[in-house]
Amino acid sequence: MGITRNCVKFLSYAKTKGVSYEKTIMLGRQTLFVADDEMKEVLSKFNISFQSQFFKATTEHFAEPLFRVLGANVIDSLDYSNFENASILADLNEPIPASLQSKYTAVFDGGTLEHVFNFPQAIKNCMDMLHVGGHFVSITPTNNQCGHGFYQFSPELFFSLFTYRHGFKLNLIAIGVELPDIGIAEWYAVQDPHHVKQRVTLTNSSPSYLMIMAEKIADTKDIILRPMQSDYQFVWEVFSSIKNDIPREKENKLIYYYRKYTPEFLKRIVRNIMGRTVKKQINIEGFGKVNSDYFRKIEL
Repeated sequence: MGITRNCVKFLSYAKTKGVSYEKTIMLGRQTLFVADDEMKEVLSKFNISFQSQFFKATTEHFAEPLFRVLGANVIDSLDYSNFENASILADLNEPIPASLQSKYTAVFDGGTLEHVFNFPQAIKNCMDMLHVGGHFVSITPTNNQCGHGFYQFSPELFFSLFTYRHGFKLNLIAIGVELPDIGIAEWYAVQDPHHVKQRVTLTNSSPSYLMIMAEKIADTKDIILRPMQSDYQFVWEVFSSIKNDIPREKENKLIYYYRKYTPEFLKRIVRNIMGRTVKKQINIEGFGKVNSDYFRKIEL
């Protein structure tokens, strides 16, 4: 687990978008992999003072000095083991103690949740540790890192988790691709499959990461997480409306009938035709061919 130049950029960017690091908890005690001169360069782009005294006050290369520069007064780290002297020992597979609930303005996951088997409980713990108005901030693997952890996460998982019904507002999901000898040069905001009514997919061959920024807007203590994938929700809802003779948009019913009753070989023909006629597909280095409406470049 560690903070790279890209992590510093994202954490700084998040601060400019309203994230408060006043009371921060890291999942795992994050190691800092950024030299002082590089750190100063990145922070200056976001008008954040380097404050070298924070970095020179310790001989250990952990991330507490960075969070102090970002405005933290409280900086905790949570881990299962004390091998890196985390300030709090706890198992994210289990519910967090009451003393940690609603305690922090920021929870930062820099590469921990993919290593926790009971992910639903672990992400619920992250939600519960924030007080209302706080933010969950994460950089996590999404593609081509098989074997790194238990999981690689799809953007739709977080679109389905950080919803109003779960007490959250999702501010950003973006994907960056790590290119050989370059690293992550560009980030692209991902569109919500629930809104575009399509699966937003990415098939590429380079290590890829998600950036996530979500704001807690309501108490989550008694909320039970029940995320469901958007296209299945759509089919179930239309099926229910047909079965129970509930008025529904004609277009939605036609899509449902197409999906349910069209033979697969005809669907393949339609997909091939659509693949040749769609104008919005573009090639992005590292991403391959993607729909430009679903992946939009953002400046960090």
